[in-house]
Amino acid sequence: MAKSLSFRHSNIKRSGIRKKTVSCRIKESKITVSFFAVFLICAMGFMYMSKINNVATKGYEIENYEKRLSELKKEKQKMMVELADLKSIQTIDDEDNNFVAVDYKNIAYITSISGVVAME
Repeated sequence: MAKSLSFRHSNIKRSGIRKKTVSCRIKESKITVSFFAVFLICAMGFMYMSKINNVATKGYEIENYEKRLSELKKEKQKMMVELADLKSIQTIDDEDNNFVAVDYKNIAYITSISGVVAME
């Protein structure tokens, strides 16, 4: 077996069987840090793509709402013109002439004997 210098809690330097040396710990920490960095970069990339997707979706929704708003404004304008036309005096007079009036000169009144008009 290979013999190397190892550090222990007792701060006594002994030569013996290699358990873990400082260089192995440094290599392990570099690998751990690199895996963590790759994972962090992938996670940030995923979050960035999801945010971009949300922003693009909201853009399309806003565009659809703006189109709907312009259509509703046009419809409102048409209805306002139609309302003004229906409220005009000429239209009211024309409609008034179209009604059939009943002659009210011959009115017949009903008299009640007991004074009660409605019954249960």
